[in-house]
Amino acid sequence: MSRRPRGSRGSARAAARAARGRRGHHVLALEWLEPAPRSRAIDAALGRGLAALHRLGAPAFGHTDPSFLATIAQDNTAETDVVTHWIERRVRPLCTRAKLGLDRQLDALAQRRDRFGPPEPPARLHGDLWWATSSLATARPR
Repeated sequence: MSRRPRGSRGSARAAARAARGRRGHHVLALEWLEPAPRSRAIDAALGRGLAALHRLGAPAFGHTDPSFLATIAQDNTAETDVVTHWIERRVRPLCTRAKLGLDRQLDALAQRRDRFGPPEPPARLHGDLWWATSSLATARPR
């Protein structure tokens, strides 16, 4: 059955996990959702659903588990603000791994929080979602 976070009525749903690989076997199987044709009305409904999901908020910027950029593990240790999380958990580790020597510039950028726009509360993220990776279901999952 497709899933929504608790208390998220009206938000976008994601396919439920049907199975996952055992230790050493990286597999993620999701339930089958019958695809629906796209339309402006459906795209607008998806936008409203994602907006509702974002409004639910999140406890912090970060997560309890690591995520991955291709095969590179990303530290998701919680931070109180998005600028610190973005620089320290995303950009700096990649720059260090690539041996770019940008620590001084990243420190200076972290001091310019105004460059990142107004502060916003944490929100739930949906991963890499754009028109080619989103799919809409016609009805209930099989």
